[in-house]
Amino acid sequence: MAGTYVGIDIGSKSTKLVILEANPKMTYVDSCIFPTPLELGENAQQQIDSRIFLQEVTKVIPVSKLRQSRVALNLPPASISILSIFLPIMGTKELKAAAVNEAKRKMIPASGPNHVFECFLLGERMVNVVTRFEVLVVRTDKVYIQRLIDVFKNVDIIPSLIIPSSFTFSLLPVFSQENSQKDIDMAVVDLGLTSFSISIFREGELNFFRNTMYGVQDVIQDFAQRLGLSEQRIEEEIKAKGVPEVNFNLKDKVAVAEEIMRQKYESSIKTQESGVPEEINLLELRMLWQGHIDKILHELRRSLSYYKEQSGGRRIEYINFIGGGCHIGNLFEILTSQIGGMCKTVLPFEGIEVPPDKQKITDKVSSPVLSSAVALALSLGVKSKRHDTINFVPLDLRQRELAEKRRIFIVTTLVLLIAVFGFLTLQTIISSVSLSNNIKKTGFDLERFKRTSGRLKDLTQREKLFEQRLSLSESLSQKRLLVLAPLNDLKKIIPDKVYLTSFKLGLGKVEIKAIVYADYENALTIVDQFKKNLVALPYFSNIEITPLKFEKVSPQFGGGTSEVQIDQESDRDFVVTADFTVK
Repeated sequence: MAGTYVGIDIGSKSTKLVILEANPKMTYVDSCIFPTPLELGENAQQQIDSRIFLQEVTKVIPVSKLRQSRVALNLPPASISILSIFLPIMGTKELKAAAVNEAKRKMIPASGPNHVFECFLLGERMVNVVTRFEVLVVRTDKVYIQRLIDVFKNVDIIPSLIIPSSFTFSLLPVFSQENSQKDIDMAVVDLGLTSFSISIFREGELNFFRNTMYGVQDVIQDFAQRLGLSEQRIEEEIKAKGVPEVNFNLKDKVAVAEEIMRQKYESSIKTQESGVPEEINLLELRMLWQGHIDKILHELRRSLSYYKEQSGGRRIEYINFIGGGCHIGNLFEILTSQIGGMCKTVLPFEGIEVPPDKQKITDKVSSPVLSSAVALALSLGVKSKRHDTINFVPLDLRQRELAEKRRIFIVTTLVLLIAVFGFLTLQTIISSVSLSNNIKKTGFDLERFKRTSGRLKDLTQREKLFEQRLSLSESLSQKRLLVLAPLNDLKKIIPDKVYLTSFKLGLGKVEIKAIVYADYENALTIVDQFKKNLVALPYFSNIEITPLKFEKVSPQFGGGTSEVQIDQESDRDFVVTADFTVK
């Protein structure tokens, strides 16, 4: 779908994938994190196993939907070099060539034939009282781009965007306030597994980038070597304990060493007595951490100082942390307490619509690692001049993608036109058939009219006969109404427990069959009352009632009483005959 954006952050250890959809507000759809499948390729270099990679991706988004989506991929931070260059005011066509030539001369290591460049005009700057263009030049190796393209070759998918993820961080909604303040610069620190990078944004555009090949993996390897434990055990300990908090003066290294030895001695005695494996000493772990924390702070301050010198004294007001290093407990708090300024951990889903059943993804502990993937997906849904220039997808593939989109548009248009033409044709055929049927129907009606006119005289005679029968029917109806009144009165005088089963009306005679439900003695009383009621009506005379059948009886005593019943209640038939007169 045109409104589906897939951001894929391929790391050295894990790959992060985020799917967003614009409908119309940017909405979270799904995400996943899986180990990056690496294999040895040509020249014994590691490259992505596309088969396993696509298997993991298609668990979240089917290939059919992936083809209809736009896909953004990141370039590894270690594979890019970024340099800010000042050039004289010149035309746009000459500017890129001049910027690339200047970058080839200044970038370290020296550029070669396998390097590819992209440029982005940051704006005009005053340099030594002279107005110059400031151009950001990005360099990477063609081999990295080809590897990313080859991953999707088997499913015939062309990525829409290949870009260093650092360029997209400022698009995260959480940075909207910082970006709106033009005079304030913002830094994003990515604490990754194998590298540590800092990106500085001025007025929402990347202005400085520096990557250091030092990350959490180096910390794990150093701890494993110093403590004599496996890297897996160290990784589990770091996840569980983070950077331990200790109430001890860490500057006095002699006292710290003595305290560590004392604690380890006491711990070894307890371990021998209990037989439980000895745990890592927290104070020793904290001291090991201190050296790495100092190194991170040194690299961070060095980058900030360099940027301040190059930008003419501009200061960084906001420092934001992303990446897997944010998961390490207490690391962020220790770093920010020594850096100063306004620091925070980035929560990438702030400002993005997240369905209620997927709110778990916004967890502040786990979500920072998805920041790059979210920013890549957002970059596809934002129209920006930067992405028109900084995009390492080869031009021929971009043109092929555009041609494919045009082809789909043309095919869709043709299908719609064919459908409309077919509908109009079908409508014309239906109208023609309908018109033909109407003509035939008119002919039939004309023939029928001719036949009908011949019968007109016969209908006149029948009309007279009908009027005679109608008069007779009305006469009978009046007589029927005269009979209804006696029946209504009869209905009112029927006693309780008497049910009529038949009512026959002849010429001046009426016969009523009925049932009385009672014992014999009460039945006589009820029937006698019914006869009196009939006599009271003005319609009946000479009333006779057949006697009730008297069966053999025996005394019946009521339960718990002294009353005696001659017989039990039952249905008793009787017939009433009378003369009937309607007045």
